[in-house]
Amino acid sequence: MGLNVPDNLARELALANRILYDQQIVDGLGHVSLRHPDDPSLFLLSCSRAPALVRPEGIVCYRADGSALDTEAPRPYLERFIHAEIYRA
Repeated sequence: MGLNVPDNLARELALANRILYDQQIVDGLGHVSLRHPDDPSLFLLSCSRAPALVRPEGIVCYRADGSALDTEAPRPYLERFIHAEIYRA
């Protein structure tokens, strides 16, 4: 899993993406994120992938400004900035 991403949360977030896609709650462009349980200034979000294709190894930890903790993280969603603003609020 990615830097600072607990394995169990990476699996749960990947599964949440796939379930929400399967249930037609999000489409091929939907995003699901969650606040990091150990540091409220961080959040977890998949790298840029359709929800049906999200896997635990693609979950990335982001700062409140939308930057990834891991400088080698896969390509991010541009919408990470929207998630970051929501968590900052």
